[in-house]
Amino acid sequence: MLELKQEQQCLLPHNPIWKEKAKETAAQLWEILKGCAIDIQHIGSTSVSSVKAKSIIDIAVGIKSFEQVLSLKHRLEEKGFMHQRENDSHRQLFFIKNSDKDAFACHIHMLIFESKKWRDFIGFRNYLNNDTEAAFVYEKIKSDLTKTYENKIDLYAQSKNPFILTAVRKAQAYYFLGKTVRVTVDRPIGSLHPKRGFAYPINYGYIEGVIAPDGEEMDVYILDEDKPCAAVDAKVTAIINRADDVEDKLVATTKDIIRNQAEIAELTHFQEKYYNTKVTSMSQKSCGVIVFRKNEQGIEFLLLFQKNSQTWSFPKGHIEAFETDEQAALRETKEETGLLVNLFDGFCERLFYPISDLIQKEVVLFLAKCTGKVTIDKTEIEKYAWVDKKTATRLLLHKEYENILAKACDFITSKGCF
Repeated sequence: MLELKQEQQCLLPHNPIWKEKAKETAAQLWEILKGCAIDIQHIGSTSVSSVKAKSIIDIAVGIKSFEQVLSLKHRLEEKGFMHQRENDSHRQLFFIKNSDKDAFACHIHMLIFESKKWRDFIGFRNYLNNDTEAAFVYEKIKSDLTKTYENKIDLYAQSKNPFILTAVRKAQAYYFLGKTVRVTVDRPIGSLHPKRGFAYPINYGYIEGVIAPDGEEMDVYILDEDKPCAAVDAKVTAIINRADDVEDKLVATTKDIIRNQAEIAELTHFQEKYYNTKVTSMSQKSCGVIVFRKNEQGIEFLLLFQKNSQTWSFPKGHIEAFETDEQAALRETKEETGLLVNLFDGFCERLFYPISDLIQKEVVLFLAKCTGKVTIDKTEIEKYAWVDKKTATRLLLHKEYENILAKACDFITSKGCF
C-alpha cells in the first residue's frame, strides 16, 4: 500500500510551483527516455488550476512499449525514479520519485501512447480544467475523503472511483478538444436520419476506432463544408454533452473558424433538439449587465459572488441558442438578481480572456440602472455587494474591467443616467 509523507497528506490551494515542478520532471524523463517516450503530460489534480490538491505531481508518459521502458529501468532508478512493481497493471508501469528537499512527490504513469488509459488521463484533466462545476464537485469529494482516509492513499484513490468513472465518459470527448481528427462521413448533407426521418443539413460522421460509451464509434458534426463528403480532416472545437444519453458528440470544422456555444447549438439544433444538451466550445460567450445605482456617496455597482468559481462578477451568463446579446443579458440578470432592468442605448463593451489553455471567453456587457430589490439566486450566487468603482476594480478578476468601469462612469455622467 502506498503511503504519503505527513506534508503530502493535506489538500492545498493550487500552487503555480506544481506546474514548474512538472516541467522539470518532464525534462528529466525526456532525457532518460529518448527514443521511447512519444509525449509527456502533467495530469492529476495538481494540473487543474481550480481545485485543491495534495502535493503529488502526476505525470503521464506516452510510450511505444513497456519493454523499452523496462530496459531503461536502471537509468530511471539512478535518477531517483523508483519502480513500484506492486502498482503496475497491464495498462501501465508505475514509478515514484520522492524529494528530500521539499514536500513534493512525483508519480509517473508509463502508458502506451494513444491507448484508452492515456486518453482517459488527458481527457479527465481537460474536463476538470474546462468545467468549473465538475471541478467544484470533485474538490468536495476529495476534501471529504481526505478526512476519512488520511494516510491511506490506496483507499483514498479507490473511493474517488465512482466520480471518476462517471467523469471518464465526459473525459473521452474532452481528449479530442483542439485536436485534428479524421472523420468518416456516414450521413452526408441531404441524407435522412434512419429513425426520425429529418435530412442532415451538415455532414455527420465518426472517428474510426474510437469507441463511445454506447458501444459505437464516436460521432462528429462537421461544420463549414457545404457539399456532401465521404471523409475529411477537421479540428474539434466543441463538445455537445447530452445529459439524457449515454454518449456525447464532437463538433469539428474544416476551416479556421471557432464558433461560440450558442452558434453551435443553433447549427446542431436539427438533431440535438431531441436531447437535453450543453455545448462546451473553445469559444465561450457570456452576456451581462453592469447594474448601478446612485446615492450620496456617488455611483455604486452591483457585484455577485459566484458559488462555484468563488469570484466576483457582474450579473452575466452564457448566451443560449437563438438569443440576441441583449436578450441573454436581460435573462441572466433576472435569473441571478431578480431585477427587471432597461438597457441604456449606446453602451456595449466586450472583454476577452482565456479561461483555460483551450478555451477563450468573450463577455458582452450592457448598462442599466437598478430599479428594484435584489433577490439573488442562492443556488448559484453566494452573496452580493454594492461597491464603488475602485472597490469593483479590485474585486473583479480581470484588469480590463477597470477601463470598462471608467467608460460606464463617463457614460452615466455624460448622459445623466440618474
